[in-house]
Amino acid sequence: MDGKPLTAWADEMLRSQEECLSAASRLQLEKDQKHMAERLKHLEVTIFPPGTLVKAMYAPTRMGWRPPNKLMMDWRGPYTVIDYNRQRGEYVLRDPAVPDPLHISEHLLEKYEADPDHSNPLEVAVTDRGMSIIEAVLDVRGHSRARSKLKLLIKWVDEEQPHWMTWNRSLLHNAVCHRFFLQKGKHWRSLVPVGYRRQYEAENAAQAAALANGVDA
Repeated sequence: MDGKPLTAWADEMLRSQEECLSAASRLQLEKDQKHMAERLKHLEVTIFPPGTLVKAMYAPTRMGWRPPNKLMMDWRGPYTVIDYNRQRGEYVLRDPAVPDPLHISEHLLEKYEADPDHSNPLEVAVTDRGMSIIEAVLDVRGHSRARSKLKLLIKWVDEEQPHWMTWNRSLLHNAVCHRFFLQKGKHWRSLVPVGYRRQYEAENAAQAAALANGVDA
């Protein structure tokens, strides 16, 4: 048979096809990135003072501005603004579900508008993260150094009567528990993770500075 053997010809066709697909994918990615950059460039940037509730769009990917899956909302949050890094163009935010602060681009943020007739920001945040809603911590038994024996008298939002609950790690990320332990002070503060304590201190300092600037102005 004249010409190239069939196997050589097939291999060459497959390589050509892979090169075409790779080039097409690369061109599409460049087009998407250019489109996303243009969109970011024209987005209006709003300055959010400390304490403001904001929501964040998901970072753009090759699939566009979409959440990781269809069951999730189009935005994340709400989060509380702690600080603003003007040089980097990003905000430092507090998430009730994690101890470490979040750093999110200013272009991805919008003000969170709460609907008081249906839900409050805390309910939205904990529901989005699968957390339980605690209305108040009323009392504690035990000692912070013996956490396995520690019990809290907790009033849940959806229950009329408070109940004693054995301490567990999920309470480490609950703001209501944090306030209770910080108000008790002394060794109880150790039950509030350092990351959260720093965030509360930063928020208080930023709010005090903002108030002072407003008074001075």
